[in-house]
Amino acid sequence: MICLLASACMLVGPSSWAKTSNSPSGEQRSWTSRDSVELTYYGSSPKSPFLPTGEGSTPILFSQNRLYFLTTRRSGNLVTDSVLYEILVWSSRCVVENFSRVSERCPGGPLLTIRRSSTSGRQQRAGPFDVRFSPDGRKVYFLEPDGEDSLRLVSIEVHSGREKIIASAEDFIAYIIAGDALLLASRGSVKLPPVVRYPAHELEYAPFGRPPSSQELPNFNALRSWRLASVAQFEDRWVLAQSDTPPVRLRSFATFPTWERAASPSGRYVVGYSDLEGVRSFSLLNTASAAVRELAPLSAPDGEPAWSPDEQHVVLIGGLAKGSSEVDPKAGFKRYRESRIILVSLNDNKSVDLGPTYSFLADRIIGTTEAEWLSKTHLMLSRIDFRSKQKQSMLYRLVGGTWRQEGIRPAAAKFSSSGQQRKLPDLSVTLEQGANQPPVVVAKLGVRYQELTKADLKLSIVRWSQSTEINWQDPDGKQYSAGLWLPRGYIPRTPIPIVIQNYFYNRDFFLPDGPFRGTGDSAQALAARGIGVVQLGSISRANTGRLEEVTEFYRELESLVHHLVQSGLADQDRIGYTGFSRSGFLGFYAVTHPGKYPLAAAVLVDAYTGSFSDHLRFKSLVYGKPFYEDKKTWIEHETTFNADRIRTPTLRTTHMGEEPNKGDYIGIDHETLGAYAANDKPIEWLFFPEGGHHLQRPREHLYLNEATVDWMAFWLKGEVPANVHRARRWLMLRTMQEAVLAKLAAKGEKVAPLPPLVAAPEWAKPEPLPPLPTTTNEKSLPIHQKASVSTRQLREVSAN
Repeated sequence: MICLLASACMLVGPSSWAKTSNSPSGEQRSWTSRDSVELTYYGSSPKSPFLPTGEGSTPILFSQNRLYFLTTRRSGNLVTDSVLYEILVWSSRCVVENFSRVSERCPGGPLLTIRRSSTSGRQQRAGPFDVRFSPDGRKVYFLEPDGEDSLRLVSIEVHSGREKIIASAEDFIAYIIAGDALLLASRGSVKLPPVVRYPAHELEYAPFGRPPSSQELPNFNALRSWRLASVAQFEDRWVLAQSDTPPVRLRSFATFPTWERAASPSGRYVVGYSDLEGVRSFSLLNTASAAVRELAPLSAPDGEPAWSPDEQHVVLIGGLAKGSSEVDPKAGFKRYRESRIILVSLNDNKSVDLGPTYSFLADRIIGTTEAEWLSKTHLMLSRIDFRSKQKQSMLYRLVGGTWRQEGIRPAAAKFSSSGQQRKLPDLSVTLEQGANQPPVVVAKLGVRYQELTKADLKLSIVRWSQSTEINWQDPDGKQYSAGLWLPRGYIPRTPIPIVIQNYFYNRDFFLPDGPFRGTGDSAQALAARGIGVVQLGSISRANTGRLEEVTEFYRELESLVHHLVQSGLADQDRIGYTGFSRSGFLGFYAVTHPGKYPLAAAVLVDAYTGSFSDHLRFKSLVYGKPFYEDKKTWIEHETTFNADRIRTPTLRTTHMGEEPNKGDYIGIDHETLGAYAANDKPIEWLFFPEGGHHLQRPREHLYLNEATVDWMAFWLKGEVPANVHRARRWLMLRTMQEAVLAKLAAKGEKVAPLPPLVAAPEWAKPEPLPPLPTTTNEKSLPIHQKASVSTRQLREVSAN
């Protein structure tokens, strides 16, 4: 759609999509777990583009010259059990031209669509990631899986679609595009086409004494090796250049820079940090001469460097070497006492201190987030008030060889989560979305705009619950917010079963099921089954490992349930909880420490246990101090030590596909399972042998979502699942739970009876899936061709 008049755009713009999303026939079916798996999601950032959008996301990436931009999206295919990843690339000039007319040269739509299909179960290696443009925007670079155990760096020409595999390695630490050169760093060794391998230890002890022959490196003119950062952790470091310079072994620049803007505009210089004679510092690499020199002392980097257009100055953000670091619980992030903003002149190597990175005031914290050059003599520092999210601009100007501050100006608007909005000349591109607004890529030119993508068609043919925000406070007056999905046809002030999903909550993003895929978040399918869902956001990085992590969470949880009950929304005897990873641990704490509102059911997905065994194995702090220093606190708060108090039927999952030492977790899982069994508490356990922490394969994702929804419907509504084998097991667990409740009643505790059993609705019965092919097609599945489908199985166990 192209809008030429602002008045017309106001009527049919993306913000009104939800109001006009009904299918033409007006007939919509109920949402099922299959819809959750197959829905299209847009990515969050170029670094990890195929995670859903969330905090700090920048889903639109422009090339440096602003001539091209891209975004990413993904969707699941249950027939092939694969995930389709797409990188959509547009020409800015064509988008601007199409505001007036669609020409033959610019027919509309993306200039290039890069598609990859993956059957991998690994979270970090499932699809393309770390997507970048070349400096001129004519190539797109990204890392992607190369078989099951390695990665490869790929470039694709935007206009021709020509693809080139640059290098592969077991694990790339980083790559930097420096002009015509590529800087690579990997763990293990790098393979260069056709099949050339230089192990890291050979580079360390037997470096090249001659230039590589054309047979060794047929696709590159020169190669330089960087020394290892650690002999214990072998790393391969290369510079792939476009000159005839023979290989040179560097003896500094030990730590490879991972900043996107580490290279200067021409690629002549690269900023990193090194360890010269035991002194850590910012360092400068000249890619032409391989020379390295120190720029400024360093304890830790706090932000990306910023190069002036003429490459004569660079701004560094980091802690000085003499500084020490500490964690400020009130701030919620690591702070560096001596963190400064330093402007370095390369001509004379002189430095100008522009002030501290963070200003800790009485009631707020102001930090510098970015340095940007407006010209070779004008520098702008972007600062943010972390409390109000208000942005400020601090301007500096070079006058007679001296940098002068020209004042602080308020930004025109607060931080926006909708993406990058720089103009060419006044073109801005954003990912427009909201809690109830499906994401659409929109280009704006003055008052006009055009939608570059459309909302997922699926959302027009299924009934989906829209979210509202609820607000409440605890007895101490602390304010909280959460998202709420209600079933269709809900009658106000009618208590219904409620499931609390916990990790983070953000009203600005379209996350119809919750913040994550493949983790049990199933808001839409639960609402379709008549269960309300609250999306809580109680994960606190500042409190991780401290006793306050569990005590503050529990206060928030109890105050939320109290608010739901008092508002007439929730049946206090039918409250469920789902948690993933760290929030799963918090849920396990609530299960083992029941209070005024005991949970009626819980789903804990690949969750940390917070147990004594976890503490011993991983040396992790959980409740403030090590066990042997504070036994009393541990006895009171540790999870498995309080398994005798459990009164909540629990479904747990373990995903074993990503951890090389997953056997350590299996032992801890057995301990938790044994704690339930020793106390005759009902538990169901799902094992995903090849599943990542976030389940990637659509059928694994589907199975988890269906199990989550069935579990909640069974315990909160009495609906017997359609799966006969699952129903038989769960009816046995129901008998165990009845015994648990009977013992509590005998002690004089108030208990609610389990809901009467009823059949699940016919429409909720899962549709059978076609069998998977026994072999994969390398053309249709270019990623993970060797993935075995015969081992994709799920094992279920129960404590009974």
